[in-house]
Amino acid sequence: MVVWNIAKYNELETQDEAQEETRWKLVHGDVFRAPPHARLLCLGCIRWKIICNDTRHNDICSSWISFASKQVWFDDSYVVTLVKCGMLTKAREVFDELPFKDVLSWNVMVSGYAQYGHDNEVLNAFGSMRQGGVTPDASIFLCMLKACGNMVAVDAGKEIHDAIIREGLIKKDIVVGNALIDMYTKFSLIVKAQEVFDELPIKDIVSWIVLISGYAQLGKDDSVIDLFNRMLGDGIEPDPVVLTVVLNACGDTSLVDKGQMYFISMSAIYGIAPTFEQQTCIVDLLSRAGQFDEAIVVIKEMSICDYLPVWTTLLGSCQKWGNVKVGKVAFDHAVRLDERCTTTYLSMTNIYASASMREDSSMLNYVRVENIAGKVPI
Repeated sequence: MVVWNIAKYNELETQDEAQEETRWKLVHGDVFRAPPHARLLCLGCIRWKIICNDTRHNDICSSWISFASKQVWFDDSYVVTLVKCGMLTKAREVFDELPFKDVLSWNVMVSGYAQYGHDNEVLNAFGSMRQGGVTPDASIFLCMLKACGNMVAVDAGKEIHDAIIREGLIKKDIVVGNALIDMYTKFSLIVKAQEVFDELPIKDIVSWIVLISGYAQLGKDDSVIDLFNRMLGDGIEPDPVVLTVVLNACGDTSLVDKGQMYFISMSAIYGIAPTFEQQTCIVDLLSRAGQFDEAIVVIKEMSICDYLPVWTTLLGSCQKWGNVKVGKVAFDHAVRLDERCTTTYLSMTNIYASASMREDSSMLNYVRVENIAGKVPI
């Protein structure tokens, strides 16, 4: 009867008042007679939380946790339930009462902290596990590495790296290796990131992307391009993410021909349809080099005339080169798409000012205030 009650409870998915009341009654039935029943209730509570987000849910969980924690069959399945419901404080209270904590128990708690962004608690768990003689597994290390990166906890990151080395995980688990690279790039320790990368016995596309992106964040565009060529030489096909990074690097280093070659190869060789962002990259590359006619051709051929960033990008290059004619074209398109974008007006005002076109600059300021503030200045 108990099993039927909870199974029936799990089947209730509509939210009218009658069925919601039925849920409440079923949950308060005689359900604490054996572990299987309590486990079913765990699942029921999880499902109810997802389905109806009932405000009485916490009271229900507190009720059965209070009972269950006194039973001999009490284990970490209840911690799982509380973590899934986002009740981390209560989950930790129950976790601390567990008579035995193994790596699986810690996995539940640490992954819960990571899921809800409690990075400090994730790192605190590392010390607690060592005190309890429990060695983290790959999943826990991944949570810890992410937490270190988020908090820029350099010393903790290096300590966890040492523990990973002792477990030999870098050579056994590429996901852990990639996470280490990512952590060091967040620390801006690109040399350490490169060392971990070089230690990986196998490198997948993620390994390359993480390291290449790390160099890009530091403005080391030559290294970005060198690594990308090495990646191609190793037979790794690029994906849209790494191509965007490389195109930006080409723009920053004015490697117009190389950038165009990469852009064309996207679809011609790798079958990747260029995104708006990548098309904007090539427009930026061309216009920064003063090749405005070519940039306009790309915009028209790629049908990205209704993409605001491409026009603001072009406008920025026009400001650099003092190109009033193309700047006016870019400005008109940008304002048509968003007449309240302050950056657009400021860029065009600067272009007019550089060309000593004061009347146009004043008129533009009048239009800017009218469009953005909705009133004419006195």
